[in-house]
Amino acid sequence: TFFLFCQQMLERYRDDKRVISINGCNLGYQLSNGDSYTFSKFMNMWGWATWKRSADKIDYTLSEWKINRQSLFYIYKRMRQNLFDFDFVWYKYWKAKFDLTITKDKISWWDWQWIYHQTRDGQYSIVPGVNLVTNMGFGDHATHTKEAENPAAQILSYDMQFPLQHPKKISNNRDYEETSVKWVWCYHRRLPFDKYVLEGIRNLVKR
Repeated sequence: TFFLFCQQMLERYRDDKRVISINGCNLGYQLSNGDSYTFSKFMNMWGWATWKRSADKIDYTLSEWKINRQSLFYIYKRMRQNLFDFDFVWYKYWKAKFDLTITKDKISWWDWQWIYHQTRDGQYSIVPGVNLVTNMGFGDHATHTKEAENPAAQILSYDMQFPLQHPKKISNNRDYEETSVKWVWCYHRRLPFDKYVLEGIRNLVKR
């Protein structure tokens, strides 16, 4: 049902430039509000679909980041969940990814560049309400996903039920991003608010 889901999403959002891509994997998240899918600020590359209009806009060299990489506020504006979001660990995580992309001689990834442009332009990826694909490529011989114990290693896939139940509005699912994206990608969970205040003070003192 992954292919049928992508087919219907590609047609429905063909001309909606707020949407950059369609995920097949939802990192094991269970959507429980009755909708068939939700939205996220972060695309996932394990089974996905998109349009030429999206692909044409990606600068894989991240030339813009080379100019703005020293500004933590630049990445904060794009990754934050709200105005007072002090999740500095998450911002530093992405700063390191983007820095590596522009400094490494040879790179074997393209998805970080997509996420850079997606968050820069405020676009969304469609996330299915159930996981539709399984990444079986975890282990020592993998190019990137070498951790066999990763939370997303061989997560179960399910059939999408049709007809689809469409969300009433396009907005990012913060619960999905906090509980699934952050945890699966970098084993990170948001700290209590006071911890971030202390971290912010330390960063100011260092300057």
